[in-house]
Amino acid sequence: MSIPSLSKGPIIPNVKPVVPNVYQEHLSSIIESANEHTAQINKELEKISEEREKRYQDGVTREEKMIELLESIDKNTSVLNDIFKILEENTKDQKAILDILNDFNSLATINEPTKAQGLYRKIMNKINTVLSDVNTMTTLYSYGMTVYSTLHSMGKI
Repeated sequence: MSIPSLSKGPIIPNVKPVVPNVYQEHLSSIIESANEHTAQINKELEKISEEREKRYQDGVTREEKMIELLESIDKNTSVLNDIFKILEENTKDQKAILDILNDFNSLATINEPTKAQGLYRKIMNKINTVLSDVNTMTTLYSYGMTVYSTLHSMGKI
């Protein structure tokens, strides 16, 4: 039994499509629309990622500032023990010491750097003229420098 041979060419000759190739046009528009949506989604994801990174960096910066503030508070409070000892030991100078401490604390309420520096100079001069005990003077100087450096880091002086 032999297999008949077929002629080369289309199996169904001269078939004309009744409808133009709508599927190919429709598929192209779907692909184009999907590409546009993908590009838009990628832009939004990049924007979200940038916002997340900014929030993270803000948090890191805030934490660093908090650590600096806590370290400065630690320095401030370490001087307080010495101040209490001075107040206990130097009963004759207690009023002058309290006045000086109040003057230091009032530095924080002054918003003009020139006025704050002027008051700081007056306080230091008062320490030099009013007090004679070296330990008292050095402790108050330390406290004054701590207050001054804290206010300076805050931009008030």
